[in-house]
Amino acid sequence: MKFVDSDTKENLFAQRTKAIVLINNKVFERKINPLVDDRTLDIFDTQLNRYLKKGQPVLVVLPTDGKKRYVLQTKIVNIFIDRFQLVVLDPRDAKRFSFSSPLGVKIRAVCEATAIRIQTGEIRLSRHIDESLLEVPASVNMQSASPHQDPLFSIMDILLNDEGSDQVDDFAKLESQHPIDGNLIDISCGGMCVSYQHSAGTRFFVNQMLATECSFANGSKSPPENEQINLFILAIVRSMKSNQDSKQLNLQFLAALPKTIQSYWQSAS
Repeated sequence: MKFVDSDTKENLFAQRTKAIVLINNKVFERKINPLVDDRTLDIFDTQLNRYLKKGQPVLVVLPTDGKKRYVLQTKIVNIFIDRFQLVVLDPRDAKRFSFSSPLGVKIRAVCEATAIRIQTGEIRLSRHIDESLLEVPASVNMQSASPHQDPLFSIMDILLNDEGSDQVDDFAKLESQHPIDGNLIDISCGGMCVSYQHSAGTRFFVNQMLATECSFANGSKSPPENEQINLFILAIVRSMKSNQDSKQLNLQFLAALPKTIQSYWQSAS
């Protein structure tokens, strides 16, 4: 919550606006109250409480007056009669891996209309893992990500219609978009840090949704050893840092990667 602007916080404290709350891939609008520690939220509700449990992941989209939106990964820590309480998770609290050889990352901006459709559940986020389709609700976080057994050679986020049966046109347009080339600084199951060179027309901003694409050699001892591990993952820009001739983006994946992939990073780093 420390990155949320003061006007948005004031409106939330005064309960003048409602936030979008995604639970089990279902969308609700609820009044919320951020507590003073900047990591805890109260969601006012008397209908959902009976169906909730502690530790359950919840995605919260905070309303703003402008185009940007704040997307928070949270989990339920307390359930009361008139509300339930969430704690905001750090998506990058897992071990981070970097690699001795430079690793390129292709970055594509997800258009605002598509990002809103994903956040409101109109478009369903699913994950394609090694020829198998694993549905991943947008509220999945690192603590609840489903494990996946070796071998693991590709992970791809795809966008389906609300019935989950067909890819939407938004996904084809995203794939065909000309990417910006960047370099991986580090990666974890919850996100990555990338750098890119300043250039005309290149502009990213905090809370923007991006698609990231990268490939790296399978450094594990699982055959085939020369197989590439390919990632195409949707993420949110959480923070930015400017250097003399480049910028760094700290990205949070919309859904955490399976922890099994850490064994490949460990071998390759």
